[in-house]
Amino acid sequence: LLGDVNTTGSVTTVANTGADNGATAILGQANGGTAVYGLTTGGSVGAVVGRSHSGSTGVFGLSMPSDSADWPQVPTRTGVYGYANQDSSATGVAGASVLGVGVIGTSTSGFGIRANSDSSYALLANSGSSLGVGASSGGSNGVFGVTTSAGVAGILGGSANGTGVQGISNPSLLPGWTAPAKTGVHGYAAQDAYAVGVLGETTGGTGVQGVATTGTGVRGVASSGYAMEAISESGPAFNAVSTLETAVRALSTTATALIASSASGRGGEIESSTAIGLVATTIAADRPAFVGFNPGGTAILGLSDPGASLETPARANTAVHGYATIDATAVGVRGETSVGTGVHAVATTGVALKVTGKAQFSRSGRATVAAGHTSVLVKLAGVTTSSYVIATPQAKRAGVFVQAVVPAGGSFTIHLSRAPLVATTVGYLVIN
Repeated sequence: LLGDVNTTGSVTTVANTGADNGATAILGQANGGTAVYGLTTGGSVGAVVGRSHSGSTGVFGLSMPSDSADWPQVPTRTGVYGYANQDSSATGVAGASVLGVGVIGTSTSGFGIRANSDSSYALLANSGSSLGVGASSGGSNGVFGVTTSAGVAGILGGSANGTGVQGISNPSLLPGWTAPAKTGVHGYAAQDAYAVGVLGETTGGTGVQGVATTGTGVRGVASSGYAMEAISESGPAFNAVSTLETAVRALSTTATALIASSASGRGGEIESSTAIGLVATTIAADRPAFVGFNPGGTAILGLSDPGASLETPARANTAVHGYATIDATAVGVRGETSVGTGVHAVATTGVALKVTGKAQFSRSGRATVAAGHTSVLVKLAGVTTSSYVIATPQAKRAGVFVQAVVPAGGSFTIHLSRAPLVATTVGYLVIN
């Protein structure tokens, strides 16, 4: 028992059989070495086994200063309990392995490993080449973390250049799956079309939130399917807010990068206080950067009015509807170009351009033919010899009418049939 070797194949037992007297079966103490050391060559037996029949702790490991007399309260129904209180680097239970698993906990119905902490990490696992924490469960949670503090995480995974936390929903991939580099959280599921890599769910708050100081808060990438999909039955399906940079960025090489749908509310909502709310970009010459689709209503609605409701009734059978009522300078839809066509209206059989209300043209105006003269020269940039000018007198003069309008480079001349006795105003409109 003391310094000897058991070679008989039996068990050397030291037991405290007193009736609930609180005494310890084996107490080992060492000032510099190991207090209790066990060695076995059997593949399925333990070198040191502690067993408690009264519902207490089977093996109790204690690391504390020699002058400390305050022993911790031993927990009930515990196989192994480790306690250390020297300083912040003290470890209650440590497991180390060169190639295998440092610590393994197995349970058929409860927790395999359970760790509690009032101020620091409840469970800390480090690995130089493999998984820091690997947990599997046949019917419950593999890893479950809870914290009551507002500023700390229930589960925290850190990696210098790899993946901090990785969740895989496909047991056949474990443990040989390679984690992506420089990734905080990676979720992977590939069972079928309904598999979800990362799911965020809440009844009243935010299901998934991505925050970035200068980069991208949430990024979705897909080679063939949806890079990001948001679905809501009543409220906003997707809400992205950015104060300086891009709120949402979705990339796809062949299919739709971002799609948001809602049964009754908004499919997506993007808001920015200082930058652009939404930017859509494509390098394909035959593909639009942004598409709005509504089979019977308005596909795209643009509002410019602080008091306008987002629920402003849309026009039926309208591709783009612009609505602005801030003041007299408000513009519903504006098309602008420096060299091309600002707005191009095309209709094969219908009306290409329909105007309800006043129409104003910058290349129209009035010119005055002085009394006793038959013509007036009007200078207007952009006029060429191929321009078409419509001109009509703005007052009735007996025998006086517009005989001709002759365009030239940067000007045109209005000719009257005869010289009026008084100054006569002529209205004109330049086309082409």
